[in-house]
Amino acid sequence: MRRPLRVTLVELSSTPRLRTSLALGCILIHAERTLGHAVRVGGLERRAVEAPESVSAAVVSAAPDVVGFSTALWNISAVLAAAASVKKALPGVRIVMGGPEAGPRAVELAAGPVDVVVRGAGEVPFAQLLAHYLRGAGPEDVLGLTFAAPGGAVANADRPLGDLGDLESPYLAGTLAVGSGVDLTLETGRGCPLD
Repeated sequence: MRRPLRVTLVELSSTPRLRTSLALGCILIHAERTLGHAVRVGGLERRAVEAPESVSAAVVSAAPDVVGFSTALWNISAVLAAAASVKKALPGVRIVMGGPEAGPRAVELAAGPVDVVVRGAGEVPFAQLLAHYLRGAGPEDVLGLTFAAPGGAVANADRPLGDLGDLESPYLAGTLAVGSGVDLTLETGRGCPLD
């Protein structure tokens, strides 16, 4: 039997104390529900002010095959520095970025240490990307992805948002902790109203 694909999801928070990342929880639960025991997904939450080498060391210690970074305006510089450090330590690892800062900059980001950028809602395309990796295939036919290629970045067609009701809640599933002293994220909408 083949070993599971090891995936580490990384959130670099801007808050003084760590918070539960709803984005990573959603990605994690969908990948696990879709792919089952074929993947082993873990999350890593750190502060964006941490040294990139510290974040990288934590990621590298998990010996991942794929690293998924969540990006936002406030953490993109730290994410790129950490991704470069991870790629230097693990040249064969696949670096995937998503989030509100990644999509609009997908072509720019799909270079250097970044292999694939997820544009828009990430649950479905990220799980499909992992399924392709498990089969030894690449991202070429997964909607909503931009990826690095020898001739430059390639942007696949956009993925329609779909019915969010089909996605499981990481809170209700127990994937994300709910309790005293835990900062929770409540999402009331998706996407940018300016798009």
